[in-house]
Amino acid sequence: MKKELHIKLTPKASANRIIEESEKDGISNLKVYVTVVPEEGKANAAMIEILAKHYDLPKSAFTLIRGHKSRSKVVIIT
Repeated sequence: MKKELHIKLTPKASANRIIEESEKDGISNLKVYVTVVPEEGKANAAMIEILAKHYDLPKSAFTLIRGHKSRSKVVIIT
């Protein structure tokens, strides 16, 4: 199973949460809010942790393939 997630990440939010926007052709568009600051990959790590809890999968199932330093990200679930 491979699934592609297009994510708009918002760091320094008041609470960690995921808002599902839409799904089309197997690609989910999500808004993810994390409470940590966007430095040294902390926000990306927090995003992966939240996604793992949301989908009930291990963190190793998620790979950030695009947007390491951007708010717009693409993650693959394997």
